[in-house]
Amino acid sequence: MTISANASAPLPTTLHIGMAKAGSSTIQGVLQTARETLAAQGILYPRDLLPNGSTGGDNQKCLAVCNTREADHFVLRQHRVRNPQDRARFNQRVTQLYTEQIAQARAAGAGLCLLSAEHFWSSLNSDRELGWLANKLRDVGLRVDRLVFYIRSQSDWLESKQHQSVREGAEPLDMSIAALKAQPFYQRLPHDHVAALWQAAFPDARFELRLFDSRDFVKGDLMSDFKAAAGLDADLPAAPQREQPVERRGQCDDPPEPAGPRGGPDHGRGLAAQARDLSGAAYAGPLRNADGARARRHRRSLRRLERAPARPVLSGS
Repeated sequence: MTISANASAPLPTTLHIGMAKAGSSTIQGVLQTARETLAAQGILYPRDLLPNGSTGGDNQKCLAVCNTREADHFVLRQHRVRNPQDRARFNQRVTQLYTEQIAQARAAGAGLCLLSAEHFWSSLNSDRELGWLANKLRDVGLRVDRLVFYIRSQSDWLESKQHQSVREGAEPLDMSIAALKAQPFYQRLPHDHVAALWQAAFPDARFELRLFDSRDFVKGDLMSDFKAAAGLDADLPAAPQREQPVERRGQCDDPPEPAGPRGGPDHGRGLAAQARDLSGAAYAGPLRNADGARARRHRRSLRRLERAPARPVLSGS
């Protein structure tokens, strides 16, 4: 499939909000490997700015970090950003890099841009930062038409985080609620809050909310599922089998429930039930444009997640 578009119009864009430990690295690795193949099909997967001054990489972390309020972000330290003047130069270099790539892609007839970075999820945590990102994307010539967000049950996510700490020889996480609330990742675990922030920043974009669970994947394969979520009809290799999430036997108490029709009265309800925060409070209503029909079978799988007396607040101030 070859996608083409008007060379003077903003380039339609699908943005993958790369939640950590939810397949993001695998998706990005495949997209990086297939960068030239995608370009031949009219799809741009941009190169990012690297600390050595060259371009490349498997995701667009600098594009994300341009918009964070965190002055001492480790990506900024990698690029030797030490003061506001360095930060301004860094932002200018990133803007120029993406503007040039997008202009070249449009001139070559590209009709779609793909963006993916864990830092969209981990480094942009307020409506103000996401507003800055929306403005940045418009400035470089992009129009976000679709958001893809893979979520993982908070209990599974924390378990995976703990395993990573042990593998890397780090101090194991204190899993008490008081300790978890002090962790920088805590405010990003309420999926409904994160989804609402992104929907507010990109109100015209279709929102694809997906479960990171191999039982829910199209064809049981992460990349096939990502292609469906991103609306792609492109040639992409399958995800390495070792990167597929492990099926958790006995996770659900009940047998699978039949899926409701897409767009029907139950549309989005299954994933909305999954999008809980650590207080156990459910999202009040279906997420707009969320593809929840296939996920209804898992609506009870998060009843074992950790609970807290109060939910964290994401503020735009």
